[in-house]
Amino acid sequence: MTRRKLLYFAIGFFIFAIIFAFVFQILKNKKGDSSGGLISSVFENIFPFKSIDQNTSEGDFLEDITVGEISSEEGISERPTLLKITEGPVSGATLFDATREKIVYQDTASGSVAVTESFVGRFIRFAEKSSGHIYEVSFEDFTKTKITGTTIPGTEEVLFDKTGSFAVFRYFDETEGEIKTFGGQIPTSSAQIGRVIGEYFDDNISTLSFSPEEARVVYAKEDGVYTNVFLSDFNGNNKRQIFSSPFSEWLLNWSNKETVILTTKPSAYYGGFVYSIDTKTSSLEKITGGATGLTFNISNVLFGFLGTTSENSMSLYSFNKETSGVTNLGIGTLPEKCKIHDSSVSYCFVPNFIPSGVYPDDWYKGKVSFNDSLWRVDLNNRVVNKVTDVSQVAGYSIDGMSPVVSLDNEDLLFINKKDLSLWLYDL
Repeated sequence: MTRRKLLYFAIGFFIFAIIFAFVFQILKNKKGDSSGGLISSVFENIFPFKSIDQNTSEGDFLEDITVGEISSEEGISERPTLLKITEGPVSGATLFDATREKIVYQDTASGSVAVTESFVGRFIRFAEKSSGHIYEVSFEDFTKTKITGTTIPGTEEVLFDKTGSFAVFRYFDETEGEIKTFGGQIPTSSAQIGRVIGEYFDDNISTLSFSPEEARVVYAKEDGVYTNVFLSDFNGNNKRQIFSSPFSEWLLNWSNKETVILTTKPSAYYGGFVYSIDTKTSSLEKITGGATGLTFNISNVLFGFLGTTSENSMSLYSFNKETSGVTNLGIGTLPEKCKIHDSSVSYCFVPNFIPSGVYPDDWYKGKVSFNDSLWRVDLNNRVVNKVTDVSQVAGYSIDGMSPVVSLDNEDLLFINKKDLSLWLYDL
């Protein structure tokens, strides 16, 4: 073999090896595991990606985890690790701490209360989907008490403020053919059944979000030509327009008490965009955009979550609000299945397996559902840990959504999207 032929052979073999390695890596990434899959080229060009350390060992041994449910208003004697709060569907729930009065001594003859004392307790409040009635669960003995009798049938969504003392009810009025939004004060005491006192917002509000720090809400309303975004009090009064767009289907969230986040409705069929609005000046600033299936979950702390979808897979990234840096978390889930607890710790429900589908569209429409595990994400130290397989622990499918974490990082409240039942996990 001449020297020139030998050189050609070496070059050809080298090129073949590179092509083979490239194709092998593509096929490996396309197998649809929950680690994310291929990232869209558009999204890759926007951010410099980093990686994060993963630890897939479960934090709790399954045999050490107990499961139970509240079957009546009498509560439970011993709390299990995973507790089913409701059998039927809920339209919203919250978890909060509050100061209450409890009876220390009562005159058995007259029935009058002689002595009470204050205590700080933890409570759950949730709205029954069929009636709109609000129930409260005390962590002291896990008794379930009905606290409102105001009936709002077929509530699609109930949003609570951070204190659990105010709620916004959203439902479709079949008679008028309108989306109704009603905001009202919830009785602070569970001693007797009360009623929700409040007012109606504008009709046909498409989305609404509570401020994390102040008694305000932001909501969007379409008028047939534009989507207009307003700020108002909890009851819809003192409203002020801060944004208007010819595009529809915006999602709203808060970054802090002065910044609202606008996200285009996520879909696998087109690129999404995320903007921020200064509520004082109404100035608009683009955060990112272009990736298909782009979803965004931000909070009033340093970090948020970005999500993208690609070919039967989902990828989750952390987003640093100060630097706009993005970190690949190495787990495949949607940002709305995560809750940012503080500046460093978050919890996410992550599918054990992602079935074939168009994401996130098919999940939103209920065409597909997942069997989830619970993961803990330490964003500061860049460590991801699998806490436990909640579906295996529960004994049936858990597709977690709307997570709420207590201030002391000990309790996680969530809704199972499968049947809209309410659950509590002891962290």
